[in-house]
Amino acid sequence: MIYVDKLKQHGSREWCHLVTDGTLTELHAFAKKIGCKAEWFQPKSSPHYDLSPYMRFKAVNAGASEISGRKLAELVATMRTKREEKQAVKAQFADQKSDY
Repeated sequence: MIYVDKLKQHGSREWCHLVTDGTLTELHAFAKKIGCKAEWFQPKSSPHYDLSPYMRFKAVNAGASEISGRKLAELVATMRTKREEKQAVKAQFADQKSDY
């Protein structure tokens, strides 16, 4: 599912975040569908797109669910935990593979 949080003031502009609890492929496809530029993608700590008020409007009209800042923080924490668990499993598998 694709989500947008509430607009917040950052410096002199308002922004929000476009995120997913699904795959990055899903997020990129949705972002492309609404006209996001690739440079708006923020891949670091929690992958997301930064959206202006107009792009947020387009995202909601295209089916993104509106969530609170608190819900966004919970979603990001869950995604981070899943990513860390996946990396741990990969590392464990690599260690077991090297034992053979």
